[in-house]
Amino acid sequence: MAKAKPEAIKVIAAQREPNARDKAAIAFASGRVLARRKRAAANVIGESNDLQLHPPHSDADGFQKQLLDTFGTSSQDFLNVTLVQVT
Repeated sequence: MAKAKPEAIKVIAAQREPNARDKAAIAFASGRVLARRKRAAANVIGESNDLQLHPPHSDADGFQKQLLDTFGTSSQDFLNVTLVQVT
């Protein structure tokens, strides 16, 4: 049986510097990223079919509102179904 040949190393050509339009788009994107709210975080307890989410702080109601906002809803039912789907 023939020995497999190693793949050739691909050489990437030197990249160009960003032009004025690139720089403007980068600055705009950077501003949007920095302006975003802090992501929702949770303490997860359990495994597989028995996961429980708990707030990482003492404000349980605020945590609930943050999760609702994260998923763009005011529906507790929608939030519950979505959390089951993503876990």
